[in-house]
Amino acid sequence: MTARSLEPKCRANTRFAPYKTLFQPVVLVITQTNSVKKSTSLALLSSRSALAAHQQFFEFALCQLAPLAQLQISQLQRPDPAALQTLDPQAELEKLQHAVATDPANDDARFEYVKRLLQDGQVPQARTAFAPVANKTGLVRRLYALERWLNAIEFIAARADSERVVAVFDSKIALNKRDFETRYDKARLLIAAQQWTDAMDELLEILMRDKAWNEDLARKTYVAVLDLIEPAKPKVADGQIPPDDPVVATYRRRLSSVVLS
Repeated sequence: MTARSLEPKCRANTRFAPYKTLFQPVVLVITQTNSVKKSTSLALLSSRSALAAHQQFFEFALCQLAPLAQLQISQLQRPDPAALQTLDPQAELEKLQHAVATDPANDDARFEYVKRLLQDGQVPQARTAFAPVANKTGLVRRLYALERWLNAIEFIAARADSERVVAVFDSKIALNKRDFETRYDKARLLIAAQQWTDAMDELLEILMRDKAWNEDLARKTYVAVLDLIEPAKPKVADGQIPPDDPVVATYRRRLSSVVLS
């Protein structure tokens, strides 16, 4: 069976017409190559019959490849049931809870579980889940990050009107840029409210003026926030490096520039 015998079928199949533009550069290269080589033994390629044959082959290839492309597109557009399940917050929370119950010594699983509870505002449940590892915060950095978050929530819970408290903090800082205690308290309030970048900006204000303030507390809290907001690395092919989250990467660079200056 020749390309010519398939040509009417291919052209009749207008469903794949939009794909033709993808192959036009190939046809152009063939035409240009024919023009350049017409003085050689391949001069026959520049003849009208040869170009027509190329066009017929193009139509034939289009009919063969377009269905495969359409299949791939349809597969990409079809929802993945497993992915849909991860969109259900309750199902995801139960999955994390099960992971901790199955392997209580898995600090990474516990971190994700407690973090998710805090994100959802389930503070008592988060405290209960965190209690078994509270004595490990000096050894495991991500557990220390959870402790910073829980302490920030305790701090704000003792203050009824957070907006008024922020206003008081801002007025005190305006009078004294080196009032690090107030700056740190404001950062804690912002952490409790999950205003992560604002909290890190406030901590940077401390670090720019005193890198080792209060036994390195500002820097440690800043790093804790980075650990809290860094998303899980996406899966990539073997040998490839997963991309960094842009916000985390930016604030990590800002920390380095301040600490190393």
